[in-house]
Amino acid sequence: MLYGEAGKLGWVAAVMDGSITRSVEENAEKFVTVKLYGKPWKPLYMSGSWMRNGETSAGPLLLGGSLFQPVGVRGESTAGASPSTTVNATLYELYAKTGLRGLQLDLSFGRALIDDDADAFDRDLTWFMIQPQHRITRELSAVARYSEIGTYDDAEGYHFGGEFLAGGNGTYGYDAKRLTRLSVGLNWKINPRTRAKLEIGRDRYHVIDASPLDPTHDNRSHAVVEIAVSF
Repeated sequence: MLYGEAGKLGWVAAVMDGSITRSVEENAEKFVTVKLYGKPWKPLYMSGSWMRNGETSAGPLLLGGSLFQPVGVRGESTAGASPSTTVNATLYELYAKTGLRGLQLDLSFGRALIDDDADAFDRDLTWFMIQPQHRITRELSAVARYSEIGTYDDAEGYHFGGEFLAGGNGTYGYDAKRLTRLSVGLNWKINPRTRAKLEIGRDRYHVIDASPLDPTHDNRSHAVVEIAVSF
């Protein structure tokens, strides 16, 4: 990894190997990443990231709760299953954060272009996130988040697990074309080392036109209580 600064612009470049699912090298290709970041205006932080995944049977990132894999590997697919054992992917994401007087807004937008040797099973994924946050007191803050990921293609789906709550992989396989999540939460700082968190939300799935799955039974609500302790 190399990193540095040029005026107000910071940069990071890295070459990596490995996977989220294993600790062995399955081929000679490496992951290459580049990130640029900075503050064009004092209350505004921005960054842009790019990554080339390289040939792999299971990519190192989780997007929508799913690894990059050939279509059909981890579930049923109405559009058919890819004959390939590996895929390649190029990703990029833009991120911005700004805040003033107890208010903060986080925004992100990204795309993943998944390349399969069988062109019919290429998939282009798009995602975005909007997250406003309000600090009510020094110890208590409220957060809302709306996020989406999908192919947005009526004929081409992908597996969006929505981990660790929605569990969409087992239900929709590769027939999902869009997953949305709306959630609200509270974050209470009990002491410098302990936080209590509450989140309530709802996930919604949309499937491709050819799917036999019923798209009317795709709302999944969740509630999470968490105590986080740091040492």
